Amino acid sequence: MSFADEVIEKAVKEGYTFLVLEPKEAFAPAVMEFSEKHKRLVYNIDILLSCFSEEYGWDPIESLEWFDYNVFSLTHMEGGPLFFDEFEGKILTVED
Repeated sequence: MSFADEVIEKAVKEGYTFLVLEPKEAFAPAVMEFSEKHKRLVYNIDILLSCFSEEYGWDPIESLEWFDYNVFSLTHMEGGPLFFDEFEGKILTVED
């Protein structure tokens, strides 16, 4: 069982409901943690972009464009994923 599977299974057993990016297996390496504070999965953006490139054969720019246009807005949905930016050193769209 992968780290992502363990994190997801534990959160589901604890009664949380949240979105998981699909295909789960392709994006599992990008799962960092489950934030109990925010009740959502946290994905590392850099790793997620690499997963897009590997899964779909896209170059880095195509992966970033896909993320910006199709994925990033999911963070605004109830239970939507959160995205950690290593450069900024924080989870985007979360005000602390």
